[in-house]
Amino acid sequence: MAAESEAAPAFWNILCPIDFSEPSRAALRLAGTLAKNWAVRITVLYVHDPTVAGVEAVAFPDVSHHDLRVEVRNFTAKVLSVGRASVPTTKYVAAIGNPAREILKAATRLHCDLIVMGSRGLGGVRKLVLGSTSDRVIRRARVPVLTVRAQKPVRRRVRKGVPRTLRLAG
Repeated sequence: MAAESEAAPAFWNILCPIDFSEPSRAALRLAGTLAKNWAVRITVLYVHDPTVAGVEAVAFPDVSHHDLRVEVRNFTAKVLSVGRASVPTTKYVAAIGNPAREILKAATRLHCDLIVMGSRGLGGVRKLVLGSTSDRVIRRARVPVLTVRAQKPVRRRVRKGVPRTLRLAG
């Protein structure tokens, strides 16, 4: 029986699209942890959608690709802790266009083999009317997509005298 060596990482290049929201912060933290633990590249992507006339237009009026990359780098530095920010292979990319389409193009162009992205968890009519970038990416991506929701504090009821147990299903 051959001696087992360290397992090769499951992925080599992680794409983490962000939109500066809480779900994208959570996704970036997870992507940073995966990149550090597996010693793999992480590419942080922001897509500026000029058709969105809301908050985004106020946040980034008439900005260049260089300015957007600087904002992506600053956001990444704020979100990732010092230990995770030391991932030496972090790349910062900015694009302009339809977010889902640009995410898929970047994943192909940069040879990414995993996409880690935030999901707002839209439901019902809002999802039907607005659609979801993460849903579009999941349906069309040629690589695995891991969606992450922002963590809300969970209030758990603990019954007195009943020990907490971990149950695994499967």
